[in-house]
Amino acid sequence: MRLRIGASVCAIVLLGASNLMAQGKLVCSLLTATEVAAALGSSKAGVEREMPIPGAPKEATLKLCSWPLASGGGGLQLSASRMDPRISFESLVSQSFQAYEALKAQGWTEDRKDFGGVKCLAVKPPAGKEEAAPLTTSCMAQGKEMFLAATTMTKTPVSMDKVKILIDSAMGRL
Repeated sequence: MRLRIGASVCAIVLLGASNLMAQGKLVCSLLTATEVAAALGSSKAGVEREMPIPGAPKEATLKLCSWPLASGGGGLQLSASRMDPRISFESLVSQSFQAYEALKAQGWTEDRKDFGGVKCLAVKPPAGKEEAAPLTTSCMAQGKEMFLAATTMTKTPVSMDKVKILIDSAMGRL
């Protein structure tokens, strides 16, 4: 369930992306394990992954880095993509946030926060069903013609402020 929610969010966010490499850099190079640990607690090294994007051409893949968290379970996923100039940052954020509409209909709650150029969303399952799925916090930003998304999936809540710090660090390395 965790992987499905995370993969769905990442895929929806990046459907409008044209080039999924972060200017030739590996996505894991945009954050260090030390930065992830400082914001979210003990972390193992990031693992670069690639997956097909549903509905996109066969060669189009989603590039992301996952940092498993040693405490509290779950982890952080960071994805980076080149922005398609025909698609606005706001529309990509809107598409991403719409992925949670079905969950809201099932009683999930959401909190949104706008840090200027960084847009964040935190969702959690209904009371009494916390074990059903992970708590998710996601922040998105754009810079240097790139779109970044950082998403945590954990058993305990993660503040949007902490994920925003990670997005800022990653943006600084683009």
